[in-house]
Amino acid sequence: MKKKIAVIFVLVTLVALTGCSLDTDRSIEKVKKYWPPGENGTMEQQVALLAGAIGEAEWRAFNSELGEHTVRVVQVTIKKGHRVAEFQYLYNPQTEGVQLRSASFDGKQSSLLELAVNILQFMYYDPSKEK
Repeated sequence: MKKKIAVIFVLVTLVALTGCSLDTDRSIEKVKKYWPPGENGTMEQQVALLAGAIGEAEWRAFNSELGEHTVRVVQVTIKKGHRVAEFQYLYNPQTEGVQLRSASFDGKQSSLLELAVNILQFMYYDPSKEK
């Protein structure tokens, strides 16, 4: 009897973990495919442009409690040489809304005013030209 309970517990745990993983993957895919108003491509295309040929991007998602809403935070970290850009987006699975939460470059939070300049500097950064 104890073995059956243990097997059932393991199966329930695996199903729950798989469900969380599927929700996380779905959240990342929704943010990647999001086309912000006034932009020239999806978030995935914009991240690829920012990373360029030598950069790499890593996407991950986790749950966050904001007031009475449970939303997912989708974070993309772009590494290019020794430079690192990190963007966090809020994704609401109920409304499918996407919103920029924060942006940082080399560990320093970027204000909205600094964001455009920081993006351009990061996009054109070439680590091979460093001394």
